[in-house]
Amino acid sequence: MKNWRALSFGVFLITLGIGWYIFSSIQVSFETFAWILLIAGIALIMIPLVSWKRPAWPARGLVVAVVGGLLISLLFSGGFALVQNFTGGTFWFNTAQGTKSYNGTTTAINIYMQIDNFNGPIRVSTWDVSRYSIDLTIRAGGSSQVNADNKLAALNVTLNDTTSAGVENLILMYNVPSSDHSSYTIEVDALLPSNAILKLDLHSSNGGIYLTNINGTTVNAETTNGPLTFDGVHVNNLTAQTSNGRVDGTLEATNTVIRTSNGMIMLTIPSTTTGNIDLSTSNGPIELHVSNPTQAGYNLDASTSNGNINFNLPNLNYSVDQKTAKKAKTIGFNSKTIQVTIQAATSNGNIDIDTP
Repeated sequence: MKNWRALSFGVFLITLGIGWYIFSSIQVSFETFAWILLIAGIALIMIPLVSWKRPAWPARGLVVAVVGGLLISLLFSGGFALVQNFTGGTFWFNTAQGTKSYNGTTTAINIYMQIDNFNGPIRVSTWDVSRYSIDLTIRAGGSSQVNADNKLAALNVTLNDTTSAGVENLILMYNVPSSDHSSYTIEVDALLPSNAILKLDLHSSNGGIYLTNINGTTVNAETTNGPLTFDGVHVNNLTAQTSNGRVDGTLEATNTVIRTSNGMIMLTIPSTTTGNIDLSTSNGPIELHVSNPTQAGYNLDASTSNGNINFNLPNLNYSVDQKTAKKAKTIGFNSKTIQVTIQAATSNGNIDIDTP
């Protein structure tokens, strides 16, 4: 019996060390965490079955050692950065916090901004000032306070501000190896001139992207484990993608493509211009509120694998009218001044398109 206990404890220590090494080097998403819990649960359920067949075999101790080692290493290593979505921070015993700010006068009408963030949200809005302002709130975690302070001091952030062909380029960069991403959370708050024509290329992880009063040509927003929120966004092309996060707000674009998983899509579309809207999610509903001016027509195509579809718009002619699949077009669509085409697809959720 003592030998089996020693063996189980040895397996626990080995698993703890391996898990700590792995989880300290990667970012653990909600999906990965869910899979770990699922596999751990199945393993624990199998213990009584295996022990019943072979009572002398120490299955219980070995499986518990492996599961315990993995979960403890996950919880107490820097790789568990996804906890910030619930607590506002990562699971560190020692943290250091600092800020960085970048400001400048803008002279160009066209502004391109690129931000490649990680473990934190990006918030971009506009103001009636011919200047830009970018503020970063940085938290670093470490095994000791000295280690956390050193990591905060080691973070190298640069903002490249250049002008080319009448376009001012603002590119925010971090000189941090991907293996050290789990040691930081970074919140980015940016203000840009409201009279500028904006092009935004925004990327993050374990944090949402929030855009307010944005007018421009292109928005590309991509994150994981966080929401996408649009408040008064008007651009030519919008591409947005997230996982484990909802998408909501008010936006209008000539071409809109939005993808998410494990989250709902709830948008208001003013319908003041012709456009194509392509929406897709899984494990979440889609709710669209569109305006109903007399000069606007809609071409609708919606499908779900487990839910209901409702089009609450007037003057629709249905070519497909089923519970989980509907296609409809406004009568006289081709003669309308404003033509809006909407494709919406989900699984395990309803789709509702109506007017406010």
